[in-house]
Amino acid sequence: MTPSPDGVAPPGAVVVADDAPLRRVAPVAAGLVLVMTVVVLVGWVAGIDVLTRFHPDLAAMQPSTALGFGLVALAVLVVSLGGTGRTATIGAVAALALTAVGDVASLVAVSRGTAFPLSLLVPPGDDVAGTMSVMTSVGQILLVTGGLLCVARLSGWADVATGLAGVIGLQGLVGHLYGSDDLYVVGLFGTMSLPTSLAITALAGGWLLARPDRGIAGLVLRATAGGAVLRRLLPVVAVLPVLVGLVGVAAVRDGSADPVFVLSAMAVVQAAFGALAVALVGRDLIDIGLDRDAAVRDRDEAERARAEALAVRDALATSLAERDRLADDLAGTHRELSALVDTVADDLLTPLRAVTTTTELASTMETRPEVKELLAHAQHGAARGVALLEDLLAYERVGTSDLAVTRVVLEDAVEDGLAAASLALHRRSRLRLTVDDVALAGDPRLMTTLFQELFSDVLRRSPAGVRPSVTVEAAVPVEGVGLVEIVVEDNSGRVPPEERAALFDVVTERSWADEGRVGTRLALATCRRIVERHGGSIVCVDADGDRRRLLISLPADVPA
Repeated sequence: MTPSPDGVAPPGAVVVADDAPLRRVAPVAAGLVLVMTVVVLVGWVAGIDVLTRFHPDLAAMQPSTALGFGLVALAVLVVSLGGTGRTATIGAVAALALTAVGDVASLVAVSRGTAFPLSLLVPPGDDVAGTMSVMTSVGQILLVTGGLLCVARLSGWADVATGLAGVIGLQGLVGHLYGSDDLYVVGLFGTMSLPTSLAITALAGGWLLARPDRGIAGLVLRATAGGAVLRRLLPVVAVLPVLVGLVGVAAVRDGSADPVFVLSAMAVVQAAFGALAVALVGRDLIDIGLDRDAAVRDRDEAERARAEALAVRDALATSLAERDRLADDLAGTHRELSALVDTVADDLLTPLRAVTTTTELASTMETRPEVKELLAHAQHGAARGVALLEDLLAYERVGTSDLAVTRVVLEDAVEDGLAAASLALHRRSRLRLTVDDVALAGDPRLMTTLFQELFSDVLRRSPAGVRPSVTVEAAVPVEGVGLVEIVVEDNSGRVPPEERAALFDVVTERSWADEGRVGTRLALATCRRIVERHGGSIVCVDADGDRRRLLISLPADVPA
């Protein structure tokens, strides 16, 4: 079986060497036999004797013999050209069957000593003319048998039948070449003409090569060490003896050499060429063995690499499974911790708010200065505790909630955050907004929380006696830019460059209590978490005077 056009052999196929040249041998041989058939029949019709025997001293090919070879040649032509359809198969079988009928009729006529009943173009009154010799009939019957077996895809038996026919043809052909009629005039088997010998040999070769992917041809062409050996030895075994014998016979006939010398020389030549062929075959086998060893090493190396890859894959799968398990455990622990934080914070907020309310009420009723001072300290501590718990709850909830991204008007988010921080009600606060017609793509709840925490941080960081002042500015993003830049500036104090990176970390500022400040750095850490969850950024940049400036980048809502 030859490889498919894409270079890959079909599954289960026998990979053979390039058989394209040999595929042309069968149709060419069949075509030559058909031409010879036409020439012989024309010779009989036109009475041109040389066309029926090709040489005045040779026997003529009978018309029935020529027709039989023509029918077999047609069958070889159909099969070798790939005719596998029903019509082609029926045509090939019919041609072979007609040939077999003629051969059997000729054998019956010879056995009875009568004229060939199917004689055509034979002069009347000739009782023997038109009858095929027994050797010719046997050769054609073997060709017919081989053809039928080939059509039936019984390659082994087909090769046996066509091989025997080829031996008969080759025997007659060698006899004519050597001038020895003992090889083509065999007793009761009669005489075989030179055209008949050529036709039988050509058609036998045609049947053998009609399907070069099967039988003997398939073995010769197989891309294996055995196929290489056959291709090397066949010319030496089949062709060389005939050529050497032809030279020897010619030398004996013209008297230039003694027969003993010729036989000795023939033996030496055949031995030398045989040894050369064996040496070449041995060299090829050694190369094939080396290639096979290299292929085995490559295969073993590939198997080792595959085993290592499988081991790495298994280890990776185990690591991924362990990672997933740890991630599940961590998620469960985080959920439990979040629930615990919510519970503890709620449990602590209630008494702290009660303390704040009670101290405020007591301070309005108490007139003694020392008691009022103690109540103020208690109120201040309770306020710090409430602020810390509120910041802690906001920070934890921002990191665990799912985002519900939609269109958020920036002005609305700022006003909602301001109201939630109660900064607008603070008597000391001052706020300026410049955020008209700016829309964000974000979670509305988290956007409100962002500005609530920003404003709360400004209020908590502002020293006592300083009136808080906050400016929020933003502009409509330029077309093609996907981020809105928001500038939040306040008077809570300049941040040194070396402290800006840590401004958004979760760090408690204990020194604020000494300065009269309330709160921690959880507010800005919560802001950074909200901004980063939306794919933005928040940084502290230089500002004029003793002011703090924050630059926030958030996704813009771009209309479709």
